[in-house]
Amino acid sequence: MARQKKTRPAAPKRKKRRWLWIPKLMLLMACVGLVLFIGAIFMMEEELRRVGLFGSEEGTATADSQVIAQPASEKSHAASVEEVTPEERRELEAILQQGKER
Repeated sequence: MARQKKTRPAAPKRKKRRWLWIPKLMLLMACVGLVLFIGAIFMMEEELRRVGLFGSEEGTATADSQVIAQPASEKSHAASVEEVTPEERRELEAILQQGKER
């Protein structure tokens, strides 16, 4: 009897795994983006309500109605406080000139 050589079975071919990290990276980036988006909503809730992107516009309507409900005398007084007289303007310019010289 002729003796047959024992041969090893062929080793299974390895699958190429060089592109598997891209989906994992994209999933991680999506999760980070989602967390940042949700965090921005909770951190800037008042600003988003003011703009009208978050919740109803009832909050902005009450603020506007309060401004309209102010008496005219208070509005004119607030406007006159913001006016700068020529004398005050000269004083401010002098202060700015001194700051530039230093």
